[in-house]
Amino acid sequence: MDQSKLSVNGQEYSFHEGAVLFRDPTGQTRSISFDQPLKARFSLGGKIYFRGRDQIPVPSTDIGKKIFLEIFSKWKLRDPEAAKKGAFDYVDGQKGFVGVALGVSLLLSLPMAAGLLSDSYEQYSCSQTLRQNSILSQMEVTKFRKKRTGHYILDLRFTTPDGKVINGHDQVITESEASIPKSVPVVYSPEKPQCWSLTPGMTGSEVNWAKRRYFAVFTLLFGSFFLAVGLTGLVWSLIRLLQRRPYTPELRQLFNL
Repeated sequence: MDQSKLSVNGQEYSFHEGAVLFRDPTGQTRSISFDQPLKARFSLGGKIYFRGRDQIPVPSTDIGKKIFLEIFSKWKLRDPEAAKKGAFDYVDGQKGFVGVALGVSLLLSLPMAAGLLSDSYEQYSCSQTLRQNSILSQMEVTKFRKKRTGHYILDLRFTTPDGKVINGHDQVITESEASIPKSVPVVYSPEKPQCWSLTPGMTGSEVNWAKRRYFAVFTLLFGSFFLAVGLTGLVWSLIRLLQRRPYTPELRQLFNL
């Protein structure tokens, strides 16, 4: 066998001083150059490939091991520093980033998803409760603060007939502080006073259904987004941590890693 070539399953690898040529069973040819940025990759599906100007695969066979190590040997002869960095990146497997991704998933994305989805469910549940039975009362404006011109955040409080104090917050758009009312109408459930809603425009006696639907859908969408991000990051991180990268001992020996 020509020492500059290796073949397996109809695929042929031709090794040259500055590049590797790959020909697939259909006769199409691709190449990677040691004089251009090159990386060895290990996919989540367990496939090994080298990515440079083109991408060439490495089969999971005994010949695949020879091909893998031969590419690194040729790369080392051509550009020792780049080859050693490529070997380290392959062996390391982005473990530092894996830790970050795992931490972000467990400490940020998933807790935010849980909070937002819980808020969305609470909005929906309270809307159902208010539809079944609700009464009109007044909510005292205890304090307010300016968010931006014409936009104020209100601290609100009301006391139920049985003496239960309910605190809450809402926003109002008005021309000046002087027009902020001292109390606003609130619709609440006698059975679950924590389920309450201001009326549209802070007038009338109806629940602001449009606003409740908006915030329920808003929190549901963002909660679902953070849940998807968190689960994706968690699964990716665990797979990366548990995956055993082939030919790691041989690569460590070749580069004294």
